[in-house]
Amino acid sequence: MTSINRLESPLHMACVDGDIIKVTTLLEEGADEDCLGYRGTTPLHKAAIRGKVDIVRTLLASGANFRLRNKDGRTPLDFAATAGHAGVVEILLEAGADVNARGHRGDTPLHSAAVGGHTIATKILLGRGANPNARDEDGRTPLHFTCVRGDFPRHKEVAEILLGEGVDIDAKDHASKTPVQIAHGGIHRAEALIHFLISKGAETEPEKKWKPRYVKPS
Repeated sequence: MTSINRLESPLHMACVDGDIIKVTTLLEEGADEDCLGYRGTTPLHKAAIRGKVDIVRTLLASGANFRLRNKDGRTPLDFAATAGHAGVVEILLEAGADVNARGHRGDTPLHSAAVGGHTIATKILLGRGANPNARDEDGRTPLHFTCVRGDFPRHKEVAEILLGEGVDIDAKDHASKTPVQIAHGGIHRAEALIHFLISKGAETEPEKKWKPRYVKPS
C-alpha cells in the first residue's frame, strides 16, 4: 500500500542520511517502502539521487516500486541519472526500470545524464537501449541538453559519446535551434564544445556565420 505523508517519513529521512541500519530496521517494523513524501517522492527516489547503493538494493529487495513517479513525472532512475550515480542507474535498470521513461516534459533519463555531463551514466543508459534522439516537449534531444551547460570538459565527452551513438548533430528543436546554437547561447557560452561540434560537422546559421573564439589547446 502507498501512503502519503505531508512531511518526510522516518524512512525517507533514513535514506537521506544514508543510514542502512535504520532503513533495515524500519522496513522490518513494517514501514511502507513506497510511502510518498514531498512532491510525491518515495524513499527509493531519495536513495537514488544520493547514490546510496546499499539502501537502493535493500528497498528493492523489500518490494519498493521503481516505477513510481513523483509529481514531476520523474522516476528513481531519472533521479539517479540526474546526479550521475552510475551504480544506482545500473541496479535500477537490472531491476527492470524503463530506460526511456519520460517525465511530464517529455525528457528521459538520458536527457538528465547529458545535462549534468555524466559520462558513465550516459554510457550505461545508451548501452541499455536509451534513445539518443529522444525529444522532450520542446523538441530537444540529449545533445541539446548537453549544450545548455556545456562549459565543462565532461560535457564535450558526453557530446562525443552521443555522436558515436548516432545522435543528429543538427537536430532542430521547436524553436529551430540546433545543439551548437544552444551551446552558443546557453547558461555559459561553451567555447570548447562549440569548437568541437563544428569540427564534427555541425552547421551554423548562414546569416550569422559566428565562429568560436580561440580555444587554447589542452
